[in-house]
Amino acid sequence: LNYKYMTSQQKQNKDILIKLIQATTQEEVTYLINTENFFKNAKWLPYGNQENNAGTIKAQSPDPVGALVEKITNGIDALLTRMCWDNKIDPTASNAPQSQGEAIKKFFGQKVADFNLTDKEIREIASKTVRIIGEGSTDKPTISIIDFGEGQHPNDFSKTFLSIGGSNKIKIKFAHGVYNQGGSAALKFCGNGYQLILSRRAPNMRNGAEDLWGFSLVRERYEQGFKAEWYEYCIIDNAIPSFPYEPLKILPNKEVFKGGSFVRLFSYTLKNPNFYITGQREKELAREINKRYFSMPLPIQIDELRTQL
Repeated sequence: LNYKYMTSQQKQNKDILIKLIQATTQEEVTYLINTENFFKNAKWLPYGNQENNAGTIKAQSPDPVGALVEKITNGIDALLTRMCWDNKIDPTASNAPQSQGEAIKKFFGQKVADFNLTDKEIREIASKTVRIIGEGSTDKPTISIIDFGEGQHPNDFSKTFLSIGGSNKIKIKFAHGVYNQGGSAALKFCGNGYQLILSRRAPNMRNGAEDLWGFSLVRERYEQGFKAEWYEYCIIDNAIPSFPYEPLKILPNKEVFKGGSFVRLFSYTLKNPNFYITGQREKELAREINKRYFSMPLPIQIDELRTQL
């Protein structure tokens, strides 16, 4: 680990992030919460700034694959938004693409918009859009959803990743997300509600803010005396944990992650948890996703890292 130019708290932040990414079950996350000094010093705030938030969160998608599709949708939205700014276009302006199809045609070309691609071209594009990684146990895999989009600065987590019902995308015509609720739909399918969010704001979108990785862990909480559970996320020193930017070797095969968003869903409940089953293609996760997406706007990549199914 490169600790150059880091404060002692930033070093501890990076340490716990790496441990959380290495954890592949909810039990491992619980152990870290119970034993690590980071969590002994952490505070927990209600998700969406709503103390009684479980009703809103659990009232969303009853389908775990549908909740995953929400994450994919958010990733594609983030990618197209970043590409707008890369091309010096304000995504809310009148000269921005007015639909998702128009955005894909503008930034990827007609061939991609028509999905008229060879297998090689599909693999090349998919590796740069949204990736889904399965790890951990056979019945409840830990699933990571990675996009290479706009990302968020730690100062903005509470208004984006950790908010409910905001208006983040309502003026962006090509973004499919509208109500700022789908991002939390997956929480009820995570073991203990554990969801790790890691992000770095795209360099040309920071507006002078410090170049930082930010992250937080979400969990479900219940205490005696309360009528219902709630969801909360951790902060340290009254802020989202962060540390100075550097490329992170956290993708499969020690690939480097340089920016975008990395969301990790621990011990995720799926009706058909096998990503690939020879001869039973109706149970493949890719097929399940396609059934709910109807028309996948961009190719995505699925990496199955579990060795025993």
